[in-house]
Amino acid sequence: MVYQAIDDATHDAAARSTALPRRPHTILTVSVMAPHKGVETVVDALALVRKRGVPAELQLAGPWPRPSYERFIRAQVRRLRLEDAVVFHGRVSRDELHRLYAEARVFCLMSRCESFGIPAVEAQVFGTPVVSSDCCAIPEVCGGGGVYPPPGDADAVAAALVSLLTDERAWSGRSEAARANAGRFRWDECSRPLMAALVA
Repeated sequence: MVYQAIDDATHDAAARSTALPRRPHTILTVSVMAPHKGVETVVDALALVRKRGVPAELQLAGPWPRPSYERFIRAQVRRLRLEDAVVFHGRVSRDELHRLYAEARVFCLMSRCESFGIPAVEAQVFGTPVVSSDCCAIPEVCGGGGVYPPPGDADAVAAALVSLLTDERAWSGRSEAARANAGRFRWDECSRPLMAALVA
């Protein structure tokens, strides 16, 4: 099987970012924010995390191709009184994206359909553990560097987030596994099966 690789610039940025401090309660979602990405589940989970006494913050980075979906999520944030806990970045530069990956405590994307999940692996390059859906490609791609609740299950997502936001041992284990897993997704590794097939 031939996997998508993560560009060398992202790996290089992660190597340079080791001095950046983590923001201890920050959850990051990076995606094109389409309805099937499940942002509403992440917002619901954030509300549950905060009800459990964890002062978590959610950073949303990426464009919103459907303005109606962005309005829906913003209304949800207001209804749950999370205005001070959710940041809508929109589209960001690569440098800003790398900083967000490096500073986040957890990456969370509860997509209902994901063919690969490049942002999840990019987060792992920075040692950021992943919480994502168990129904698509991400568990196979992200391996031991993540936790995989069912999509739409805000309670299960919140439990995974609370663990990674508050349990240093759990976070360190997943972070180490994330970095190790991300090493599989360099071009020199990912191109080997293709090259082998071409010369066979």
